[in-house]
Amino acid sequence: MPKVLSIASSYSIQPEEKLVTVSRIKDSSCPYRYFKEYVEKPKTSKPFESIEVGMGQFFHSYVENHFKRILARNSLISRYDTLDIDDLITKFRLSFIWEGGIRKPYKIVRYTYSLEDFISRLENSAKNFNHFLVKDLVNHNIKSIEGELQIKTESYYIRGKYDLITESPNGSFVLWDWKTGRAPKPEYYEDFINQQIQLGIYAIWMGYKYNMENVRGTAVFLRDEFEILSQTFTYSVVKDVLQYTNSWRQRTNEQTKYPPILNNLCDWCGWNPICPAYSSQLSSVEVSSGTSPDYYSNTRSTKYTKRRCFIATAVFENVDAPEVILLRLFRDKYLLQNWGGRAMIRVYEWIGPILATIIGWQEFERSIVKEILQLLILPLIRQYMETRASSSRDS
Repeated sequence: MPKVLSIASSYSIQPEEKLVTVSRIKDSSCPYRYFKEYVEKPKTSKPFESIEVGMGQFFHSYVENHFKRILARNSLISRYDTLDIDDLITKFRLSFIWEGGIRKPYKIVRYTYSLEDFISRLENSAKNFNHFLVKDLVNHNIKSIEGELQIKTESYYIRGKYDLITESPNGSFVLWDWKTGRAPKPEYYEDFINQQIQLGIYAIWMGYKYNMENVRGTAVFLRDEFEILSQTFTYSVVKDVLQYTNSWRQRTNEQTKYPPILNNLCDWCGWNPICPAYSSQLSSVEVSSGTSPDYYSNTRSTKYTKRRCFIATAVFENVDAPEVILLRLFRDKYLLQNWGGRAMIRVYEWIGPILATIIGWQEFERSIVKEILQLLILPLIRQYMETRASSSRDS
């Protein structure tokens, strides 16, 4: 098993095959995503980033500046150092809303959500943060804000970032990491293990940095009510973390192919417009009554074929957008039922992925195709399907 050789407060230049981070471990659940994020050269940009990522980054930046002002005051954290929620929301709107829409490269991935839903979530996170601060941070002394950490072993380097380090009134040191999401549940063992590894990395770095055992890494989850998970430095934690990260690094270094694998990242992964696995996934869709006429009545909870509406999905940027659902229904219920329709589908499946990739990268082309679909093609398809459904009922 590797040993800790040294620690540092900044990153050194190292090749990818020597680096370990929790984000790398998480992203490796899909080799395609891991390849796009860390291996591919020259590196390409993601088509989009989910709004959750942007909201989390904004919140971290806002809280960082908040603690910098407290540090400049050269005093302990007090119960009056809570966040100004109205100011937080105003600055989020000014930063993320341009000309009535979300600024690039951020997008709302799930079409059932609106920007107001995320603003409400941000407000709730801020309220939970204030409750946490009053309960757990009062009279703490700020030691460091927003920093990098690196642990060197014989064969690889472990990296991470922290949000805050404080000294508590009893003299212990705590590394804090803010999470705008929910705490992982033990039954979802992969997420729970990743969180345990991250906290273990924090504790190891803190233990060696301050040369003491009364240190811990702590994650504060702010999604619903604030929840805290901590890991205190012990040598058993060192053993477990190094054993796990060493095994992961060796396994990843042996990887030579990067086939995409559908997993719980797919809805949020910014690569999904060009991911071949996401493009061909089996989609189970329940059509909502608010967007469906009578001809939808017999298609609820329908399992669609693996064929996917490549171009429509690239245009509307969501596999379950109402427009994409309508096109899939038209394909499955009508085109697949006759020879001519099946021939059209085969041609489309050949050229669709190519055109979808091109459209997915070009905003101007995407907007033109979107207008054509919404104003011309979709109304004709809807009218045709309503007519066929009416004829079937009459007969």
